[in-house]
Amino acid sequence: MRLTLINPETTNINLIKEGAIPFFLYKHIGYNVTIVCHKSGDYPYAETIVKGIELKFIDRPNPQHEMNGRSIRNVLNGPVVQYLKKHAQEIDVLHLTGFSKETLIYSFMYKKFNRNGLVYVKADTDYGIIHIDYLRSIVKRILLKPFFNYVDFYSVESSPVLRELQEKYPNTLKGLIPRAIPFLLFESFSSDREIRKENIILTVARLGAYQKNSELLVRAFMRLKKQDWSLVLIGAYDQDFHGWIKKIFENNPDMRARIQLLGNLTDRETLFEWYKKSAIFCLPSRHESFGIALLEASACGCYPVTTGVKEIPAAVDITDNWKYGRRFTSEDEEGLLQALEEATNPVFEKERERISKDLRLHIMINFNGYEIVEFLNDLFTQKINKKMGVKV
Repeated sequence: MRLTLINPETTNINLIKEGAIPFFLYKHIGYNVTIVCHKSGDYPYAETIVKGIELKFIDRPNPQHEMNGRSIRNVLNGPVVQYLKKHAQEIDVLHLTGFSKETLIYSFMYKKFNRNGLVYVKADTDYGIIHIDYLRSIVKRILLKPFFNYVDFYSVESSPVLRELQEKYPNTLKGLIPRAIPFLLFESFSSDREIRKENIILTVARLGAYQKNSELLVRAFMRLKKQDWSLVLIGAYDQDFHGWIKKIFENNPDMRARIQLLGNLTDRETLFEWYKKSAIFCLPSRHESFGIALLEASACGCYPVTTGVKEIPAAVDITDNWKYGRRFTSEDEEGLLQALEEATNPVFEKERERISKDLRLHIMINFNGYEIVEFLNDLFTQKINKKMGVKV
């Protein structure tokens, strides 16, 4: 089976995010997998972690189209559609991510040039796709319903969004296909290995971004009267956030020893070592389409403290509706502080360890990349056989 993922802005890190399920299809099922994108820097993971996937680079849109690059006319004349015109017949499954004007056009154009091919759209979305007013584009509003019925498979990655989507479009073909666990791409990781935890509260995010709400966590941690606990902040940050942290250190010198600002870690093995030794993972996001860091941390046995279903719908599935972990609302510093106080209480340590162990098992069962791709392969094979008139 030949699968092509078109994700134009793919960078190296996307190879183990959006590229995770295609890689599992290659490694476990034997698919020929191609990722089509613009060249954005180097791709060391293509020669290591996801070796075997082919990268094909396409030109960026003509500079004269930049003023209105996303117009229908420019998309139709753009490099992705030109690629589909030339190569659609070489693609059995066209894999797209997200819901956008471009996704609609790519789906339609691919089907035009390959009537027997399949389109699988995996939405990286939150409730925005359900609340139609949020989709400002008139094209989206007009084409949303026929689009759902036109693509062969459409999946979302959280059960709360799926339920609302099914209520709004009850006759639409959809399935809940959760994201594969990217760390399974690391051969050195063993889910059976005992993990030793330290008194670390970890967050991994774009620090300083409004969406990520990292400042709330820092403020709550500063009020946490647990001198034997530290806060580790991992992720790219801007100058404003760096200046804000520096000012905290100037005004609160004791926090220098308790808060570590590590910045962006490009070495994924190093990142996973932090996951493995951190007892608590906190994600205070105001909204997330999925929250891949939460999944990674949970699979490494971190006790989750997160915002709720309105902010991170996928957290319902990751934590089994917070059976494993605690939640708070995104503007509630007191609620976050209370959750941290309870999670760091020495009396709770044994229970936290038990919950973390059970959480790892829950993730291994429900987010197993190999089982996900077996399910996908069955769907694709059945649909293609039906299209080709093959009786099984």
